[in-house]
Amino acid sequence: YTKYLKEFTKFQIKTAIKIFKILTKLNKPIFFTHGNSETNEVRQIFEKIASENDNFFYLGNSIEKLNNLLVVGYGFCSPAEYRTPLQTPGEKEEGQIKIDLFKLEKKLDTIEQKEDYRIIGLFHEPPKDTSLDFIPEKSIHGGSEMIKEHIMKVHYDIILAGHIHESQNWEKSNSLLLVNPGALVNGRYSIINFENSEVYFKKIVFPFSIKGLIYHRRNIFE
Repeated sequence: YTKYLKEFTKFQIKTAIKIFKILTKLNKPIFFTHGNSETNEVRQIFEKIASENDNFFYLGNSIEKLNNLLVVGYGFCSPAEYRTPLQTPGEKEEGQIKIDLFKLEKKLDTIEQKEDYRIIGLFHEPPKDTSLDFIPEKSIHGGSEMIKEHIMKVHYDIILAGHIHESQNWEKSNSLLLVNPGALVNGRYSIINFENSEVYFKKIVFPFSIKGLIYHRRNIFE
């Protein structure tokens, strides 16, 4: 980001405002977190937008309750192994992530939970060594050990994570369902049926565009 950080942040804020303007028309609850590319200024916009709309729930490092849903959210991610670490504004050292997740666990312990509650983990970075974090072209798993340790302590029903754009996938471990819904910038998303834990992968077919070409070939255009 270096010398482009200021312009990039302006672009992110402008885009976020446009997206949330569209989402308000859905009149549905929207739970969201940030990613490793969002600067502090953008995260502040997320907080502001959520505070001004009852249907938006921003979970940068927090827990939200809606009816029988408890949604635990965390947007920061560990230093990347597959490129220069700490290159993006949403990365944190693993020790700090461990502290953050510990605080979330303690906070969750203070919430009185009923039998019909579903606990959802909404993370930007997927847990390490799962079908959610595999990067085919590098043949490595790019997820987080800290997230992996965390979900072994909390009795989640569903884990949702992104970050690894190439790894739209899901797996089931005992009663836990883990899903990487895919990157919307690639036209990919997923629908999950809560009742039977079925996952449906979807893809939007975009007409040819210069922006799409640049995104998919961005290493060439660098």
